[in-house]
Amino acid sequence: MWIVTVIGVLSLYETFKRLFFLMLEKRLRWTMGLLFLISLHSHYYGWWMYWNYWNDEYYPMWYHQVFFSLTELISSLLVLSFVDVRREVEPVPMLVICCIAIFHAFWSGWDQFVRNIFLQHGRLHQVYFMAYLLV
Repeated sequence: MWIVTVIGVLSLYETFKRLFFLMLEKRLRWTMGLLFLISLHSHYYGWWMYWNYWNDEYYPMWYHQVFFSLTELISSLLVLSFVDVRREVEPVPMLVICCIAIFHAFWSGWDQFVRNIFLQHGRLHQVYFMAYLLV
């Protein structure tokens, strides 16, 4: 986990250095820069979940989180590749970014809401939450 943290912090530093350089050179595509900044929360959340799963010994969700983190990383790298205005925005990478976003919304909704609450495959506090809502 420490190696992942150091790599993440160094990557964040280099990314912000690149964004700042592009902004000074007036070559920053603001829409992609903003989209990249918004996507940083998902990376922080994933990093925090790794720590929680490890500390709480909740290992079944570890691989689930690895999948989400890797696909978020792919999406963020694609967005980052288009922050320079000299590079044309291509439709196929944009489609990949949109598909990853839609898949994440669908899968997390299915996993956290439908499966855990309605199908009652969740932990006790999740199942009781649904019973509380129905009363």
